[in-house]
Amino acid sequence: MPTVFLSSTPPPAGNSCAVSFDYRQAVRMALSHLISRGHREITILTSIHNIDVTEEIRAGARALFADRGLEYWPSRFLNIARAVEEGNEAAQAAVDAHFARHPGLTAVVAAGTWATVHAAASLRRHGLDYPRDVSLVAMDGLYAMEESRPDLTRVDLGAPQLADAVVRALINERMDESRTLLLPSFLPGGSTRSLARAPSGGPAARPELLELSEDELGRIRSHRFTACIALDGAGTMFSELVLQGVRESLASLDMTLLEVAEAKGSVSMRDMQLQELARLAPDAIISFSNDQTALRDRFLALSAERSKLILGVDVPPDLPEYAYATCVATNETEKGRLAGRLLASEMIRRGKRKIGFVCNADINFTARQRDMSAIGTVTEDFPQLDIVFRKDFIREQNALSVVRDALEAHPETEGLYIFSADATLTAQKYLQSIGREDILLVTTQINDEIARLFLMNQNVIGIVSSQAYEMGRYLGLAAASSLLGKHLPSYVVVEPVLITAGNLEKSWVRTARRRPPTKK
Repeated sequence: MPTVFLSSTPPPAGNSCAVSFDYRQAVRMALSHLISRGHREITILTSIHNIDVTEEIRAGARALFADRGLEYWPSRFLNIARAVEEGNEAAQAAVDAHFARHPGLTAVVAAGTWATVHAAASLRRHGLDYPRDVSLVAMDGLYAMEESRPDLTRVDLGAPQLADAVVRALINERMDESRTLLLPSFLPGGSTRSLARAPSGGPAARPELLELSEDELGRIRSHRFTACIALDGAGTMFSELVLQGVRESLASLDMTLLEVAEAKGSVSMRDMQLQELARLAPDAIISFSNDQTALRDRFLALSAERSKLILGVDVPPDLPEYAYATCVATNETEKGRLAGRLLASEMIRRGKRKIGFVCNADINFTARQRDMSAIGTVTEDFPQLDIVFRKDFIREQNALSVVRDALEAHPETEGLYIFSADATLTAQKYLQSIGREDILLVTTQINDEIARLFLMNQNVIGIVSSQAYEMGRYLGLAAASSLLGKHLPSYVVVEPVLITAGNLEKSWVRTARRRPPTKK
């Protein structure tokens, strides 16, 4: 009699074959996704009884970590199958104890229904959310949390194909002792996020570390400290919101703002302005710009002055940490991931496939993080899409020619990622002029005109914006913290905000601190 073994082991002999899920490939998919998003502190939970299956998962994890040149920690693998048999309390206790032994975890891969359920429950019990605190990937065949968390990132093991594979094996006239592996598929969702990295490669810190206690607030206010601000130039919504956040933050701390210097895009002017601000001998100097690489030597010189130096948005990659107190930036990796995922998901929903990227030609750290993360998200998480071009530019006046030349060379393009808000406006006007408003647009910069496009054009589907006001507020808090002598992390990131037509009013108020624009 022909026999089909439903396991991960080959059949022993005779008129038989085996059909099983490819657990090794499944765990590689889950870990690859997390590692590419900056995660290193990852645990694997499984509720699967089959010893051979659990060894397949272990082997896949070991191989993947070795391929990436990372150290594999066996203690981060936990099988709760026996605890599940003993009941919910035993399973919950096992997972809670495991998480307590590894407090630095940033991501969980849960293999099996009960592993997923108990991992999510344990996080909730400890006041943790995913993906805000811990990223979660489910690896299973039958999705147990489809109703409660439909957008969970998961690896589908291919359960619907299992019955077909068994039937095909049984109706074969000859069982040849073969093993059929059901290939998994990766389904990206909203339960994972990208971890930011500092230019040095180390993990970035959360801005909550800059918050002050009531006692610290009292001490700051009693000293009446002073500060100066140097920025590239006003005129953009981003700069205006950062400046507003800094001003209001300093005012709430009873710190006096002595001077604001705007360089209007000139690096040499910024260098001279920083020198002049140092002569005012403020307690803190706050310098923010999208690219501060050229100011490295000036920052080094300022480190010999009495003023504490606080950097915003960008830090020169080779600037010694002793030269500044901290840098407050955006999680650009997550910003790019959100933009890439939004565009890719909407393209798939509308039956589109061809995507183009218009990126920042600057080689500064933040721009590179954002754009490469957007491209990597589409490449790795949405392989059904085709990237037909990538074009880079720096000067906004070149945006039209870049977009026009790209679309003339690739008329099949159906979606565009454009890093700049102004370039997005230019592109939209061009698309309207040639009757190509079928091309979807996503950008990573905020302004009022883009918001109006949401209201008037269905092809402009989203902004992934920095929380500029919050960045400004934290810059003020960083100045205060440094003046109290607190040891600050060298790189702090504020999470971006995804703004779409559906959440425009709520997100706009949160991000821009005012009502959103209306149709003209």
